[in-house]
Amino acid sequence: MIRFDEDRADFLVLADSFVVLDQPETGPHVVADPREVAVRRECSADLHGLPGGTPEYDRARLSAIEALRARRNQPDGYWIAKEDPHAAKHAVTGSISLASLVGAALLSNGASRIVDPYGLATWPAVLELMRTSGPSEIIQRVRGAEDAALSADTQPDVRPPDDATAAYCEAH
Repeated sequence: MIRFDEDRADFLVLADSFVVLDQPETGPHVVADPREVAVRRECSADLHGLPGGTPEYDRARLSAIEALRARRNQPDGYWIAKEDPHAAKHAVTGSISLASLVGAALLSNGASRIVDPYGLATWPAVLELMRTSGPSEIIQRVRGAEDAALSADTQPDVRPPDDATAAYCEAH
């Protein structure tokens, strides 16, 4: 979430969202909460090296999902507002001067997949797409990549489609 004041923009980010500050002088500044990624990496460590589609892999995957969910909205985990509006107390927050800002993109983690894992755009390209084609272009490209990944069935751990929300707002 972002709030514009007279001379600054304040932002708040939880594990399932990104704010990309559009700063032409220095390039985009991506604000994210790294805790979910760190917890996901930790919880899925037992999956590495297991061949997909095997009973061992399936058991390890279910265990990883349960471990990840158990750390949601916990002090040693990550925070999302979906189940607990009090999670905002644990958000990554900050402020930036409006003088250096053209605008900001707000993306759910599902929409951010355009950059990672799909690699369809860089953050500067995401900002350009948002300014010129709008958020629907981001979502359309993410959905296309999700469909292709699920159809290819080459990766046993392809995540199913996720919420994909995107918005762009001008600072001035």
